[in-house]
Amino acid sequence: MLILIEKINSCKMESKRFLIIGDMNGDLQRNRYYTDQKLNAFIQEMNCVSIDNRNRNIDYSFYKMNHNSLIDHVIADRNDRSTKMKIENAIENTSDHLALIIEIKTG
Repeated sequence: MLILIEKINSCKMESKRFLIIGDMNGDLQRNRYYTDQKLNAFIQEMNCVSIDNRNRNIDYSFYKMNHNSLIDHVIADRNDRSTKMKIENAIENTSDHLALIIEIKTG
C-alpha cells in the first residue's frame, strides 16, 4: 500500500496522470463491509475518484449466482475529467467479472 501511495503522490507532484484499474474487492455504493469502507477512505485520503460507469444498463462488475456487486474500479485523480469508463457484458466473456472499457483522451 505504501508503494501505491508513494506512486500516486509522485504522479501528482509531477503533474502526471495515473489510473489504478482492477478488482478492489470493495463496493463504493454498498459501503457496508470493511473492504468497502477502506476503499472509500483510501480514495478520499488520496483525493481520488472512482470513474463512474457510463453504461446505465449495468450497475455491477462481478456476479456469482444470486449476488452481484461493483468491485472493479478505475481510480484516478479527482481532477481527471478526461477518462471515461463503461461496463460491458459481452457474451464471449466467461469470467465472473465483466469487462471495464476505458476511454482515455490524450493531448
